[in-house]
Amino acid sequence: MKKSLLCAALLLSATSVAYADDTSSVQKPNQQQKKALHKKHVASTKRQRQLAARAEGNAQIVAQAPAPVDRLADLPAAMPTFGQGFNDLPGHFLDPNDKTPMTFHGITVYGTIDIGAGYQTHSAPLSNTWSTGVNSVIGKQSNHTLFTVIPNNLSDSQVGIKVKEEVLPGWSVVAVTQTMFDPQSMRLEDARRSLAVNNTVALANTTSAADSAKDGQPFQNIYGGISSPIYGTLTYGRQNNLGLDGIKAYDPMGASQTFSPIGFSGVAAGLGDTDTSRLSQAIEYKVSYNMFHGGFLYNFGKSGAEDNNSYQGDIGVDYAGFSFDAIAGHTNDAVNASSVSAGKYTPGIAYFGNGLVGGTVSDNKALMLLAKYTTGPFKFYGGFEDIVYSNPSNPMSVGAEIEGGYVLNNVTSYAGGYNGKHVYIFWTGAKYAVTSKFDATVAYYHFDQNNYTGSYGGAKVAACIGDASSAACHGSENVISGVLDYRFTPRFDVYGGVTWSDVNGGMANGYLSAGAETAGEFQPVVGARYQF
Repeated sequence: MKKSLLCAALLLSATSVAYADDTSSVQKPNQQQKKALHKKHVASTKRQRQLAARAEGNAQIVAQAPAPVDRLADLPAAMPTFGQGFNDLPGHFLDPNDKTPMTFHGITVYGTIDIGAGYQTHSAPLSNTWSTGVNSVIGKQSNHTLFTVIPNNLSDSQVGIKVKEEVLPGWSVVAVTQTMFDPQSMRLEDARRSLAVNNTVALANTTSAADSAKDGQPFQNIYGGISSPIYGTLTYGRQNNLGLDGIKAYDPMGASQTFSPIGFSGVAAGLGDTDTSRLSQAIEYKVSYNMFHGGFLYNFGKSGAEDNNSYQGDIGVDYAGFSFDAIAGHTNDAVNASSVSAGKYTPGIAYFGNGLVGGTVSDNKALMLLAKYTTGPFKFYGGFEDIVYSNPSNPMSVGAEIEGGYVLNNVTSYAGGYNGKHVYIFWTGAKYAVTSKFDATVAYYHFDQNNYTGSYGGAKVAACIGDASSAACHGSENVISGVLDYRFTPRFDVYGGVTWSDVNGGMANGYLSAGAETAGEFQPVVGARYQF
């Protein structure tokens, strides 16, 4: 019995030892797995922290980056960027407090109607194709008083489509199509038509007319491209040049065609001629970084017709309420169109285009310096531009087609020689927000032209100073204006203002108004504007 118990004990002990050894061998890989799992957990946690830190850094970069450069031109300035206006069209138009734009999947439909009435001490009959209808500053044909409808005083009447749709994170497709019209005749704006209808008509009997880049095209702006809040906006098509963008931003009257001569005339905005304030084959890039911004534009020239090969640059800064931009550019074969006098009219050419006009062709270069300061309810504005005209590098001939499908009946080139032609433009003004709905604005503008009748220092130059006998003599123009604007709703405002202008010396050459060099023109205007 004892022997049996002893054998059983020895057998149990051996079994226990064997089991213990088996248990030990099983526990070892479990511990190793735990260590491996712990190691993986530590690595995963570290990786997650790294990703979180990287995401936070990217978020800070995006947060610190400037807002996207919105170069989709001529949108109603008071409207928010994007909304869901198509969801309730009746409310969009009828609710006086609705500021929501008509947007659906990144496509926004917008528009403006602006019309008023005014009195002019020196005027000519109303045109029904030109954007302003009458000269808002004294012109050559201005020779009698007139009370009339005056369209497009503060803004161009227009309808357009704006597209901005994100296609990749941080990248959007952008595009604009825009049509401008005369609200009193419902015709497309066509300034060169106003010139053509005055061909061979004696100056005293002509209707109001002037040149413009808005020459009956179905789309005054039509362009598209890509945009990023970090890398900027790149677009191609028919679009504003950098000078027009600068005028819109730094003119105290907001490039008003009635209360601002640099809004009425595109000479300043076009960096020499209104013809080039909008360019049809332009590629443009604009970008912002912190307080700095800049841009570059290149317009591809045409062969055998109006060239308009152009390059322009802009650099600016925004800091502590102060904004500054410097814009410079050069354009080949810019055209300043005019009506054709009876002695120069060649009717046979008209069959090849929309109509005949005369043209002064030049190469232009310009430098524009712009400044603005905002403090509380006040905004102060200032600007200076120096424009130099010279003979065209690619002379155009009679019969050449220019913008809008019009044809040159006669061609004039600048022949200033060594002296050259310079035009200097200066302006300043201020806007005061009386209340959140009521603004008061005043502005002063001055144009000055050198004497370019002969070689530098020649006898003709000395004899011509102050003389209006030649358009090449020294001369000047002054304009003073003031406007009160009250917004009943975010979409509807009414306004009233007055403009006074005069011309002197060579800039008054050929004017019909008696005493045009001293009498000037006085023009009070009232009107209303609706934006959607």
